Amino acid sequence: MAPMTIEYDPNVGWHTALPNGGWGFTAPR
Repeated sequence: MAPMTIEYDPNVGWHTALPNGGWGFTAPR
């Protein structure tokens, strides 16, 4: 499994950016 990149989006909060452009889990701000 490829390593996931954690990104922060001010509208969504923390989430993983998947290689296919989708999101994995999203976490509360």
